[in-house]
Amino acid sequence: MTGRSILKWEDPNWQKQAHEWIRTQAERQSIQITGEIEQPHMYPWSTVMRIPTNEGTIFYKATAVETVYESALTEKLAGWFPDCMPELIAVDTTRGWMLMRDGGEQLRASIRPAQDIKPWEPVITKYAELQIGLAGHASEMLALGIPDHRLVTLPCYKELLADEDSLMIDQEKGLTSAEFQQLRD
Repeated sequence: MTGRSILKWEDPNWQKQAHEWIRTQAERQSIQITGEIEQPHMYPWSTVMRIPTNEGTIFYKATAVETVYESALTEKLAGWFPDCMPELIAVDTTRGWMLMRDGGEQLRASIRPAQDIKPWEPVITKYAELQIGLAGHASEMLALGIPDHRLVTLPCYKELLADEDSLMIDQEKGLTSAEFQQLRD
């Protein structure tokens, strides 16, 4: 006994459905699959498949039921910030499936051997811009079924703010009154 549970991504019936969907969506876009579909990543929360085509490698991603909203969010992000997202070929928001073009080399592939994080600098800047831009889309994202983890909705956050003694307001190594007010706001 290995102790490892079988993931749904390993089920031959599930794989057959996924492969059929991939082939159908590629055909709709006049993309020819030129080799075997590989499944390099399988985790409880998602799986990724790599598909060689006449237009380069494309990728399929499926998410678990708990995060099925990821496909709808990715579709919205691609519309709001197309320069930050791989091009989507097809999306099935009900099943949490996406087919997308290659987004380029993974940064970790070049960073780990060189031990140089400089390539991350423009990515981090772009990610910060994306986060700021998303603030205006909060209600649209919540409408997709994304869990609301904003600080104001977290019960523990309210409890932490209620414990003013622990925050040491206006004391050495504590928060200033202005910082405390900013947290409350």
